[in-house]
Amino acid sequence: MYREYGTSVIHPNIDGRHTDAVVIFGGNDAGGATETVAICKGTATASGSFDATPQGYDWKPLPSMAHKRTNLNVVGFPDASFVVFGGENSLPVLQAERYIGGVWQPMATMVAPRLYHSTALFVPNGDVVVAAGENRGWDYEVFSSTYMHGCLPRPSWGEGYPAETLFYGTTYDAKVSIATGGTVQRVVLMRPGSVTHHFDSDQRYVQLVTEPGSEQVTFTTPSSRALAQPGFWMIFVVSNLNQPSEARWVELR
Repeated sequence: MYREYGTSVIHPNIDGRHTDAVVIFGGNDAGGATETVAICKGTATASGSFDATPQGYDWKPLPSMAHKRTNLNVVGFPDASFVVFGGENSLPVLQAERYIGGVWQPMATMVAPRLYHSTALFVPNGDVVVAAGENRGWDYEVFSSTYMHGCLPRPSWGEGYPAETLFYGTTYDAKVSIATGGTVQRVVLMRPGSVTHHFDSDQRYVQLVTEPGSEQVTFTTPSSRALAQPGFWMIFVVSNLNQPSEARWVELR
């Protein structure tokens, strides 16, 4: 699949269903700027493992964005959504778009064009800092997702939880706080952002095995570095309304 000046991300690993999948967004194809999106996912063998040969992978289309874009940035969120920022199709594209559950949604419009050499970084409180670009110098703007302004308070980690250091293949209990009637449904690890030329090759979303709860949640870390590389991660609890907490920083060893 030919794409120029597009971008790609690793698909969120939701319930273990996307352990080997990459999603590509926009860019130039043979006809110029495109709004198309596609996923490349390994196929399972009869034993349930993935076929790692080139023949085991195949590109399949996903729903297209509303706007054709090159030089775009894509950021993953702890609710398992993607948001696309900036880019251009002859003229700058200012409207952000959100992809979740197979559906694209229009989001807020940026103040300034964000083109080549721009960046978009997810930060622990759930915002995204969108900055710079060859036409913008040193300025930036901040995007706040809709889950920041829900009708219920966001869930939160209890004081002192989780531990600052987590070890592979280990089960932990942690205190949480959530609105009356709500439950924490899952615990999610996300890597800090590191974008260059519209790609964040370190971007990861790893959903942990979780026992839901309203005051305490139990979760198990990945069994090996093949599922989540060692180092620093943001860790979130996500409610039954798909509303994430603010992150705590942890080191996975």
